[in-house]
Amino acid sequence: MFVIVDTTNEPIRWPVKVEQPIDGGKVRTFEFTGIFRRLSADEKEALGKEVGDDMMNDDQVDWVQNFIDRTMQVMTGWEGVVDQDKNKLEFSAEALRRAIRAPSGASFMKAINRAITEFETGTKAKN
Repeated sequence: MFVIVDTTNEPIRWPVKVEQPIDGGKVRTFEFTGIFRRLSADEKEALGKEVGDDMMNDDQVDWVQNFIDRTMQVMTGWEGVVDQDKNKLEFSAEALRRAIRAPSGASFMKAINRAITEFETGTKAKN
């Protein structure tokens, strides 16, 4: 039986696979677990309107901050993310900024967006 509910606070742990380019036209895949919350249709619409308004009202959109703001509304944590010294990196807006500003930042952003799309649409995570 499928039960329709208005809201859910159940966290969704979902694999986030970051594909970093390496020499020879290949990629190296790193995986961590993202902890997400599911948005209602109203929340998604409000977020989409907010992002759209930001882009229309500002010629110099801060893409990094825009991504962080959107992600922080959906993502609540992560597991398996460390700094270059292998120290656990706690989830925060600043940690997101650090990852995005790193040389593999575009790959990181793509991986987050892909994970959100997968869990929102019910696409089975590939191993």
